Amino acid sequence: RGAWRACRLPPPTGQIVGNRIADLFFGFYSNQAEDVAIVGNLFTDNVVYGVDPHDYSRNLVVARNVTQGARFKHGIIFSRGVRDSWVVQNLSIANAGSGVMMDRASTHNLVAKNLVVGNGGDGIAVFESDDNLLRGNEVRRNVRNGVLVRNSAGVQVLENTLARNGRSGLEISSADISGLETRDFALDPYRQHATASVRGNLFDDNVRSAVSAVAVDALTLDGNRYIASGPLYF
Repeated sequence: RGAWRACRLPPPTGQIVGNRIADLFFGFYSNQAEDVAIVGNLFTDNVVYGVDPHDYSRNLVVARNVTQGARFKHGIIFSRGVRDSWVVQNLSIANAGSGVMMDRASTHNLVAKNLVVGNGGDGIAVFESDDNLLRGNEVRRNVRNGVLVRNSAGVQVLENTLARNGRSGLEISSADISGLETRDFALDPYRQHATASVRGNLFDDNVRSAVSAVAVDALTLDGNRYIASGPLYF
């Protein structure tokens, strides 16, 4: 065991810039990677995900990519302990699931200035992932919510445009997911809690409501504008 530890390689890293990545099972996947730059690529028509950093990857830059047409799930997803990373100025469009997702304790990430349009799930989803910042995104015409926050605390939703989404502009909730998710809850534990600060956003013509909040611990709404978006549900 000591010899194995002595021979351990450093975390994988690299730069993926200016490629067309199409018709793969996952467009991009990582495990325990660090300092990876994924910039200016077209991820199109991949089977499950476009971009899928996974398992404790950190210090990633995912910027100025197009992720479109993922056939089964999400355009961009961070899952299981992916942290301290940036998702900036991407176009995530027409994926079967969500446009952008933070999942399974993916914390301290910035999701900013992305255009997230016409996805089959939510525009941006934050599942069981605390302390993420969503800022200045355009989130339009997604089938479900513009932004969905579930079982996550300390989420900041600032200065986004959430327009013409099929349910709410923003839905935030705490929920028992033990019967909903197929996962190892010893490996991926979670708490039923939800807190968010929602400031300076534009909610425009979302179908069900501007904001829906269910069993939240704390929610701050400040300086938002509401245009033809229906009432707030609590």
